[in-house]
Amino acid sequence: EYTNFEDKPTFAEVEVIADRFIDLYTLGQIDEVKVAYMKFITAARQEAVVETLLPLSSLSVATRKPAAQQGAD
Repeated sequence: EYTNFEDKPTFAEVEVIADRFIDLYTLGQIDEVKVAYMKFITAARQEAVVETLLPLSSLSVATRKPAAQQGAD
């Protein structure tokens, strides 16, 4: 659990945490990494958000060739 971050943490602050969880994920010690935070909408309204950081599910979609190019190889 990591708390008390500023609104815009420095790269160095985030890198330490990211490296730890990337290592745990690649070693197979954890299956996924999620981050939970409150998204500011207005002073009277915030929204709870949970985002999956690992695995990178969108990476496989982004690297696939469009159907029109698949037969071009």
